[in-house]
Amino acid sequence: MKIKKLLVFLLLLLCICITNVFALDNYEEIYVCPLNGISFYVNFNTNGGGTVSSIGVGGHNYEQELPVIEKEGYVFSGWYYDETFTEKFLGTKLYDIKHGEGSQDEHGCFVAPGVTLYAYWEIEPPHLEGGSYQILYATNGGNEIESTSVCVGCAGGQYKLPIPIRNGYKFEGWYYDETLTNKVKGEYVDDVGGTNLSSVTIYAKWVVDSNEDNPHTGYFLNCFAICGVLIVITSTYIYLRNFNKFMKI
Repeated sequence: MKIKKLLVFLLLLLCICITNVFALDNYEEIYVCPLNGISFYVNFNTNGGGTVSSIGVGGHNYEQELPVIEKEGYVFSGWYYDETFTEKFLGTKLYDIKHGEGSQDEHGCFVAPGVTLYAYWEIEPPHLEGGSYQILYATNGGNEIESTSVCVGCAGGQYKLPIPIRNGYKFEGWYYDETLTNKVKGEYVDDVGGTNLSSVTIYAKWVVDSNEDNPHTGYFLNCFAICGVLIVITSTYIYLRNFNKFMKI
């Protein structure tokens, strides 16, 4: 009797083992998606302004402000969404950044989108603390302008920067560099500065004035008028010279 019970027990144990083997063959692992609270990532291209680590943006740091970076000889002028600097980031905090909707990985888990911001720089305008310096004007084809002596910190009124003249062109302002990328921000001589320099040169920018008459127009009109007079005189002379012949006919 005991042997029969033992055999039944062993058969049941064997059935259970076989059932578990088939179950393991059909088992699919359940993957648990990690939850880190990150909505999107921000990468920073500083364009020479040092290294700024990427930031994972979520509820814990939405109020955090974007980093302000430095670059020797330049002034930081904000972050842009593109390398050509056409779309500027207009906010100050991380939650102001525009970003995509994200995606899913092979497990169906959320993948946070990424966005890259590009730093824009302007050449730092020279600045002078105390003393005086000369402003030299490179008019780039305009009329010659004498240099201006500027006394920093002196009492007295401000003097406006001169406006040059060039036929056929419109003046677009003064710039600190020959490539005309860093504009003088202001219209007074005191707005131009220098760092321990005896002189600062600023450069004029011009654009073609489409509203101004062509300077050669008068010349062409005079030529046409002279030609017309000569034609009339020549025709009259020929007519009078052959008048009798015409009358006989």
